[in-house]
Amino acid sequence: MGLLAGIKKRISLLGLLLMQCLALSAQQEAYFAQSATTPVLINPAFSGQTQETLWLTSHKSQWSDVEGEPVTALSVFSTYFPSYNLGLGVQAAYDQAGPVKTVDFGWLSAYHLRISDSWRFSLGMKWFFRQHRINIVGLRVYSSSLDHLLKTNPRSLWRMNIALGAAAYNESFYVGFSVPRVLEQRQVLYDLENQVVRFDNLHFYFHTGGLLTVNAAWQVLPSAVVRLAQATAPAIDFGASLIFRKTFWFGFLYRNQPAVAFPLQFAFNEHIRVMYTFEKALNRIPVYHKGSHELSFRMDVVFKKRRNVNMNYFKPF
Repeated sequence: MGLLAGIKKRISLLGLLLMQCLALSAQQEAYFAQSATTPVLINPAFSGQTQETLWLTSHKSQWSDVEGEPVTALSVFSTYFPSYNLGLGVQAAYDQAGPVKTVDFGWLSAYHLRISDSWRFSLGMKWFFRQHRINIVGLRVYSSSLDHLLKTNPRSLWRMNIALGAAAYNESFYVGFSVPRVLEQRQVLYDLENQVVRFDNLHFYFHTGGLLTVNAAWQVLPSAVVRLAQATAPAIDFGASLIFRKTFWFGFLYRNQPAVAFPLQFAFNEHIRVMYTFEKALNRIPVYHKGSHELSFRMDVVFKKRRNVNMNYFKPF
């Protein structure tokens, strides 16, 4: 089946996602703890990597019980075309922190190349639009200086950018690198006296994970993510999940900021699963909130005729 014919068959699924995307939004660089099992969340090179049609939607509430708490939602749809070794998809995200809202929508693509009998290498790209918006309705202003800043700086701003990624993987291990925003964006802002030119900082992601089989019932999935940004300290996440009969997942994650997280998963079958993560900061912030909560739903649809049986892929369930 040709590439165009395959895309037409997915029009209805893409249409449903597009309708959902209108209601979604993401912080500048959305990050979810479940990226160890769904690395396409942070790296476009994993689009189509499982050779299945994937739909994932996630919601994250940070610092619960705090007024203006950051809330992030994200949805990803991707599929695979074996005749072209090509993965295609769309991704949308929404984020709100106080009066600031961010929405982005993008297209994913990845090419998967066989480099040995067991290893594959992929290159991916995401092309996306992002809107930043400040909602000043109902915002209480106690200073004339702050009121001046709100009036002189833009309340809504649209940007276009691209993300790039690379990955290598086999049936039990993966390693990847990605840059979520390649184009350096220039923004003119104003303080009380002067014009200020601000450039968005580049971010870099390094991530890896592997599946270790203990026996017929138990497996272990260790993983690590390193996030680098200009002028900020590195953020390092590392942890592991204990998997029982590919159905129940119990995980622990440590972040050097510092914070701990406890990812959980339950698989109804090989196609549908739900994921929940509770995260707690270890600094003074927990005094003011009750932790962060992340809830995800994932569905994998297998098209047997579309799967390339000669191509290995990493999928820990």
